[in-house]
Formats: sequence, structure tokens, C-alpha cells
Amino acid sequence: MQFSLRTKVILFGLLVILGVVFRYPVVPHEIGHDSFLVHAFANSISERGYASWWFHPLSIAGFYPLSEVSAVPFMLSGIQQCTGTDLETPILIYCMFLGLFSIFTSYLMAGALWDNDAFKFLVAFCFSASQGVLTFTSMTVPARGLFVMLTPLFIYFLLKSRKFLARCGILALILFLLLFTTHHMVFFLILVISAYFIVLVGIVLKNLLERNGYARAIERYVPLFPVVGFAVMYSIPIFTGHFLESSRYDWYLVLSSYARYAGILTVIFALGGLTYLVFKGRKSFGEWFLLSTVIFLTAIIYQVTYMKWFMPIVMVLLVGVSLVNVSRLKGKRLGLYVVTIFLISLVAFSGFYQFLHTYRESPYSKRYMEDSTFSAALYMKEYSNGSSIANERWCGRRMLAVSNSRIFIEYGVLSNVQGFTSIKDFEYEIFPITSDEFWLDVYHMKKSPAEGYWDSILRSEYEDLIKRDWYNERFNLTYIIENTRTHGNLFWHHGLRPSKLLSSIYKDKSCIYDNGNVNIWFLKEM
Repeated sequence: MQFSLRTKVILFGLLVILGVVFRYPVVPHEIGHDSFLVHAFANSISERGYASWWFHPLSIAGFYPLSEVSAVPFMLSGIQQCTGTDLETPILIYCMFLGLFSIFTSYLMAGALWDNDAFKFLVAFCFSASQGVLTFTSMTVPARGLFVMLTPLFIYFLLKSRKFLARCGILALILFLLLFTTHHMVFFLILVISAYFIVLVGIVLKNLLERNGYARAIERYVPLFPVVGFAVMYSIPIFTGHFLESSRYDWYLVLSSYARYAGILTVIFALGGLTYLVFKGRKSFGEWFLLSTVIFLTAIIYQVTYMKWFMPIVMVLLVGVSLVNVSRLKGKRLGLYVVTIFLISLVAFSGFYQFLHTYRESPYSKRYMEDSTFSAALYMKEYSNGSSIANERWCGRRMLAVSNSRIFIEYGVLSNVQGFTSIKDFEYEIFPITSDEFWLDVYHMKKSPAEGYWDSILRSEYEDLIKRDWYNERFNLTYIIENTRTHGNLFWHHGLRPSKLLSSIYKDKSCIYDNGNVNIWFLKEM
């Protein structure tokens, strides 16, 4: 099915409008947790002119100890330096652009599989309006967002390199290198690339066998390959115990995680499209590639933490196949009604999570930066001159990102960037290449002094603390940032614990800033 140019312009226009509406900010400031770490890295680049976490060439891609993937921090820093503003405005611009960009990357990916305008627009709609995409393009900048948005473009160049090897092959390689520096999920692309080359080899073998008189045998046995492939790949985590993030029997948890970020009906229609492709005769190259990719990804389907973001890229293609088939049912009106209901339900599902859903939050902070934290960070940016520490981990990370002042947090990479620790203080080892952890983290941190120092400082009385050599040499704090909702305790991933430091300064130290939720305590002159 082909649309006129006028129809295409109207459909693209409507998708862009929908994308802008979905990403209209409904919270006062930046959302997330990892986003503020990336924010702080970008600030560091803008201030120093280089990435201070680069110790080795592999540090660029975050595959060296005490380093992080670099693509998103450099991109944000570039936007910030071009606009001349603080990073909150560049983050809004970045998210809006990336969200709209996802419309066109998914459209191109779909077109490389099947030159059908209805299919391409349905895929673009489902991808750009899915919760997985919206979550990462709504006032937040975790590294996974850029990776998910660029992967469809990589798949497009990969498929096109079959006909335009020099041009598209080089572009696919360049994009792969960019994705390599964007997120460790790049290892998932190895499965996609493997599916591509296996299909290429399979087609060559098929043509060779047909020329030698085995056409009938091919027609009989080739349809069994997808079924056998799924059985083998699904058996890998079941029988080996690899690639299992939770119990192999937690199928409900796995299914609900994919449904949450792709959509409930998306999962159902994706299964319909997959069933159609498995049993369809005379599949095209694109159909074999899509089917083979799903087969390979089945082996890591229980790696929900990352796969729930990656899998929707493939799922929307299966949904597109399913919806086009539904629209062709006898009695076209019924098919169009079903397609229309699906699209409306997807918008309603995503809209609910964007604007109406009450998210589970920490009792000490919300999922976004509140005005009270933002105001305190601006105060620190303007008036602080020295080092500080926060008693609550999210408050500390957010204050660090916005104030761009010297705040010690328990995160090892940023404690190095801030100069509180060095890479020599940490102990680490490479995971065995046969372990699951190697493919996502590479290095195992055996000792992280940043966490130890952070906990030790906040659980010590001030008078005892200033007698310790390591404290005076490394930290020598001037301020303490208190999230008052912790009621004098410290809070991080180990939970809520009493803070002797806070209780010891209440009597004789000055609170120089108080907005109800955040206090800033002055300890001493520098």
C-alpha cells in the first residue's frame, strides 16, 4: 500500500504533534536518577574541556574501571555550550528532538524490511508512542535513551548494506561505534548482526540447494527451522541457568515488564505477527531477518532490566505486520476498526503513564527534582565555596548536577571526577568472559572506597571526624546538605540509618539555608 505525498505529510505532521504533546513537561524539573549522573558528567566536560574519567581508550565506552559511556555527556555538553544556558534547557531540547527523531528512525527501519507505507507509518506510530520510548525522552537523559532511539537507524543501515555495501556498510559501522560509546546494551546488537549474516548465508545455501534439485526438500523442512530455533534459544536460560535475571518460572513478571513499556495490546499483536511469520511460506529477506532476530533475542528474554527497553524495537515491527494483515481482512471496515481501536488504546495507555499515573516514589524524594531541591542547588551554585556532602543519595546527586559545586556522593566515578578519590583507591577485577556479568559490566568492583567514606562520614560525630587524617586530607567539608524528610538519618541503597554527623552539628553549627525540605549547614571557614 502506497500513500500520496500529501497523505504522508499529513501523517508525519500528526505524529510530530502527538510527539510534542506527549513530551510536554508536566513536572517542574528533570526526571530520574541516572539522568542526574549523566547531567553531572556533562557539566564536568563543559567546565574542564575534557572527560576526566578517561584513563584508557576503553574508558570512552565505559569498559574500563571507574569510567562511563561518553556519548550522551558529550552531546549534552555540546548543546549546553552552544546555547549558553544551564543544562535544564538543553535537556528539554535534547529529549524533544530525540523523541521526534524516533519517528523517522523507526519509519526508515520499517521501510528497509517492507516497502509498504501503511506498515511504515504503523511502526513509526507504535514505536514513538510506546512507553519505553516516552520514558527516555521526557525530561530525562539516561544513556539508554539515545541507544534505543538510534538502534532502528542502525538496523536500517545494516539491511541496506545488502544492496549498498560501501555506503550503508560504512554508515552502519560508524553508527555501531557510536552505539558502542552510548550504552553496554550494544552487546545485544551482536545478536542482531548475527541474525543478519545467518540469513545471508541461509539464502545462499537455499539457492545452491535449489539449483541441485533439492527444492522439494527445502519446502518441506525450512518451515521447521523457526520452531526448532525458538525451542533451542528458549532452552538456553532454562537448562544452563545463564541470562536469568529472576526465576525461570517468573513468566508473569517477564510478560508484565514488556507489557508495561511496550503496551498490553502491543504484546498481543506482536505475538500474532510472530505467529504469522513463523508459518508464512516463501518469506522475504526482511521477514527472515526479523524472525531470526526474534529467535536470537529469545535466549536473553529473561534479562528484563535491559531487554524491556530493547525488545520493543523488534516488537513494533511484528505489530506492524499484524496490523496490516488485520486491515486486509474481509470486510475492510472491521479491520480498520480494529486498527483504529489499537492505536487509540496505545495513545490512552501511554497517556495514562505520562500524565495520570501515580508513580511509586521514595518517601524522601520524588521521581523528579522538586522546586525545593532545585532552589537549594541554585543557592549552592551561587554562594557555596568549598566541599559538601548530602545525607540522602538522590538529593546529593541532584544538587551536584544542578549546582555544579563540589559535592561528595557515594558514586565512585563521580567521586573521582570531583577529586575526593582516585582510581588507585579502588579494587576491581575482570568478570570471566563466560559469565553473564561480563557482557554488561565487564569489571567487578571488589572495593569501592567512595561508598565506605560516604557512610563513615555521615555516621561519625563531627568532633571525631575532624581528628581523622583521611578526612582532613580528602574531604575537609564546609557544608552539609540535609534532606529534612529523613529526620536526621542518612539514606542510600542500604536503607535508612542514623546519622551521628547530623545529630552532632544541630547544637553548635549554623543552618545558613532552609526551605522546608532542604537545609544547608555551615561547618567551618575554608
